[in-house]
Amino acid sequence: MEKFVVSHFGHDDIELWANFNATIHMVVEIPRLPGPLGPLERLRQQLELYQSEMKFLQIDQNKATLNIIRCGIWKYRELARSKGVVITLKSPCEYCTIATNANITAKGYKADFELIDANGVRGCSWTIHNSL
Repeated sequence: MEKFVVSHFGHDDIELWANFNATIHMVVEIPRLPGPLGPLERLRQQLELYQSEMKFLQIDQNKATLNIIRCGIWKYRELARSKGVVITLKSPCEYCTIATNANITAKGYKADFELIDANGVRGCSWTIHNSL
C-alpha cells in the first residue's frame, strides 16, 4: 500500500490518502465497543494480527488508553527488510500514526499518541478522548 500511495501520489499526500480512507471507514464500520474504547479495540485487533504486545491502561466513558509495548508491525517490516524486501517508508509509523489518527477523528474522537523506543523495541501509546 505504501509503495502504491508514495509512487502514485507522493509522500506528502499520505495524509490526504489516510483521510479519504477514514471517511469510508467512518461510514462502513460499526464500532464493536462503545465510546473511545471502540476505535482502540479496532487498533488492538489489527496489531494482534502481527503478535504485538499491548495493554489497555485506562478505560472509562470519556477516555481510553492503549499502550503498544512491542509493535509487531515494526518487527514484521524489519524482518522483511533484513531478507531483502524493499520497504518504501523508513518507518511504519509514517503511515500508521496518520491513518490511525484519521480513523479516530472521523469517528468523532480526539487522539493523542506517543512513539516509544525502549532499547530498540518499538511501540506507542494512544489515548482517545471524547471530543467534547
